[in-house]
Amino acid sequence: MYAASSVSSVRSRRRCYLAVLEQFGVEPFPVDGAKLRYLGAGLKAGGYRSAQNVLSQFKVDSERAGHTFSGHELRLLADIGRSCLRGLGPPVRAQALPFEQLHRLPGGQNPWVENGPLGPRNLIICGAWWMLREIEVANLRASLAEIEPTSSPTASLTLPASKNDASAQGATRAHACICGEGPPRVDCAAHAVWGQLWLLRRRFADSFVEDRPLRDLPLFPRADGQAASKSSIVATIEHAAMLLRVPRTSPDGTRRISGHTLRPTGAQGLTRLGLDLWTVQLLGRWGSSVVQQYVAEASTTREAAHARRHLLARSLRDLSSDASQKWTAEQLKQLAADEVLKALRAWTPSLTSEIKEALLSELSRRASGTEASGSASSDDASDPQVVDAPASIDPGLPEETVSSSTTCKKHRVLVGPRDNLCAASWASFCGWKFGSSPFRDPAPGDMVCRRCWP
Repeated sequence: MYAASSVSSVRSRRRCYLAVLEQFGVEPFPVDGAKLRYLGAGLKAGGYRSAQNVLSQFKVDSERAGHTFSGHELRLLADIGRSCLRGLGPPVRAQALPFEQLHRLPGGQNPWVENGPLGPRNLIICGAWWMLREIEVANLRASLAEIEPTSSPTASLTLPASKNDASAQGATRAHACICGEGPPRVDCAAHAVWGQLWLLRRRFADSFVEDRPLRDLPLFPRADGQAASKSSIVATIEHAAMLLRVPRTSPDGTRRISGHTLRPTGAQGLTRLGLDLWTVQLLGRWGSSVVQQYVAEASTTREAAHARRHLLARSLRDLSSDASQKWTAEQLKQLAADEVLKALRAWTPSLTSEIKEALLSELSRRASGTEASGSASSDDASDPQVVDAPASIDPGLPEETVSSSTTCKKHRVLVGPRDNLCAASWASFCGWKFGSSPFRDPAPGDMVCRRCWP
């Protein structure tokens, strides 16, 4: 009668009403008004938030046992359910992460937690944009991810089943690249999926056939290729909250970091970007109006920001005509300078990220050397040309190397997966574009590229 995932919840509610009625020394069946009052009194004394669910399960089990509820008993059930909920306060909901700050999360392939998933930042970004529950992230397969590799790539995920999809028909949702003409953005959903697929292809080459992942390969697997557990996904989300300095619980205790955190993260973030409620509900696969509870705070914040901009939008003519304040030209210049400084302080984090990505792109272009003539794009070049390049992009990261599957030469990576750029931009210090060539991890017997280590 029930789905496998619902059996444990049904048994839990059944044990609950049996335990309550046992305290009053009565059997659950046959049903009468006194037993309903006993059950309601026990649930209310225990402060059960799920009292209505337990009452509903008791009613269902009674009907299956052959009892028909009269109008008086139905009214009594409704009154008991309402009484049990009175004064309990708001329910505890999932706390959202700051959608606009996800680019601050550290990159890298290794898990953040023990037995956690590979590519944890890709997981957080994908989970937020697609508004996934932790169990959906754990069950998502790499074969269900599709990339349209155009100038503006689009990534789509097919979710095989969800809580509101009892017939398991599945749902496909897509997001387009948001990078524009510049280098790939760290928080781009399309490039996060693309980067995760490249990571899997490199780490689990045996699980790919004709550039397509096998059906059983998870999109966010553990280091051994097995599916990450639900608890490890939740631990990864909690670690992301710690990195972004988000408290695990809200000050009033009504919200906490949980496996559903990525759903309100995406819902509120997309709302602040200007998407309407219906679009957010469609992308998040909500079958009810519960999405309104997630986006209400984001909508209020957005409108408050609009009101602030409206109140602060005073022109120089308004200021100069204000009789109560006699502004001089120097004072007006100082006021304008202060507003510019405030704006620059607000833009600094995003500008820093964009400048770094632009610098990596420029270093990659310079390291290509004679790429236009074709001599630097080949891995077999024998001319020991010295490339004027820094020893490492980031001193805090270990040096990364790759080997050519064709020539068995080991190269130093200048721009690679850790920089969150698309594969077409991956290059070694000698100028080899290994992202579009067959490469592998270095082996002990590989030769060293003299141009990468002059």
